[in-house]
Amino acid sequence: MNKTLSIYLFLLGIIIYAHAADIMVEVGGPKGKNAFIPNVVLATVGDNIVFTWKTGKHSIIESDAAKICSMSSRSDAFTSGGAFMAPKQWTLPVDVAGKRRFYCGVPGHCTPGFGGMEGTLIIRNPNAPGKTGPGKVSSGLVVSY
Repeated sequence: MNKTLSIYLFLLGIIIYAHAADIMVEVGGPKGKNAFIPNVVLATVGDNIVFTWKTGKHSIIESDAAKICSMSSRSDAFTSGGAFMAPKQWTLPVDVAGKRRFYCGVPGHCTPGFGGMEGTLIIRNPNAPGKTGPGKVSSGLVVSY
């Protein structure tokens, strides 16, 4: 019985690992544009959002709503830990379902009330019945919203 349980747990671990995805987000757009590409990302609990700096100096800071350009009041709010330039990569493990917003905190890149360099994570819980998230998914990106 213990051997069977051990094998089951081992296989379950492999399945969970195999379903996790690394979802790529570029930080800084073509020709120095202040953008996250894509700026709307669909992920599943267990995935990793991999931010890769391409152009310019940028940071990633979680906010509580669009266009407020200020750090979230959540105790578990995420941040890249500063402003960086390429080459830089930062991985955000996705561990909670829901919608989370983020912005670049470099002065001039996000203006309160107007927005700017912002993004949204839409994170679904794979165990929630009937929940597949909005849009059609291709490599973790929302292609129809």
